[in-house]
Amino acid sequence: MQKLYSTKEILFGSREEYLKHQKYLNLLKSLCVCFDKQVADFNFMISSKAGDPVLICKYSQNIKTLKGLITYLRIITKTYTYGDEFGECKNLGSNYFVISSPKFNAEVKENDMKKFGKLVEELLNSDWVQNVNFKSIQSSTYGNGNDYSLFLNPDSVTVTSKSLGFNSSLSYYPRINSILVNCEKGHVVTNELIENLLYSTFKASSLSDYQRQVIDNSQSKDKKIKFESNVSDSSSMKLNIDELEKSIVLVKSPYRANKY
Repeated sequence: MQKLYSTKEILFGSREEYLKHQKYLNLLKSLCVCFDKQVADFNFMISSKAGDPVLICKYSQNIKTLKGLITYLRIITKTYTYGDEFGECKNLGSNYFVISSPKFNAEVKENDMKKFGKLVEELLNSDWVQNVNFKSIQSSTYGNGNDYSLFLNPDSVTVTSKSLGFNSSLSYYPRINSILVNCEKGHVVTNELIENLLYSTFKASSLSDYQRQVIDNSQSKDKKIKFESNVSDSSSMKLNIDELEKSIVLVKSPYRANKY
């Protein structure tokens, strides 16, 4: 049995499951409406509450409104951490769902309540949601200058590191089916940095049996990684994924982040 898995193996070996899961989330969104002018967009995600998975609605502030502009200025001046708010989707009984948020508002279409409830039940009880760890995992070489941490949930994969002497992170989001890479200002995202994050290793015992089975049955986990780029180096980079028969090509494109 394989004792270690790299970020690359976990990410690409699980990507098909992540994309299947995302289809459910996209369908849930299509059954909702939002007339709140403060909302630029909203999406669903899965979170953990008291050890149980719950459906969360993530709102993005519309920066074209006065309140949104103020929020945006607070973000870029680092007096405010983020411009998103989260509302838990709650079943009040008889398949009547509300999306609670103190700041924003979206609602399930009245005629789609029953369909929405059925999809939520299927999603929260799916093998993928029930078997993906909601936790941070330390790398197999943690403490030897290789301080990689892996954060897993049903909606994303993120690995962070200070191994090169500065903060860096790599995240895969199935909602955009792309990888976002960020590093501390004053540094740039290089192929070496990306490879360090992708090839960091974690103990197999940190994953559930179901996760390991999904990864091991995937033909993608062992494909070679190649890079393509026509953009200048920067501290933030978006990697579009082009999966071929024998390799996975990561195509660099510009991306602006306020993370560090």
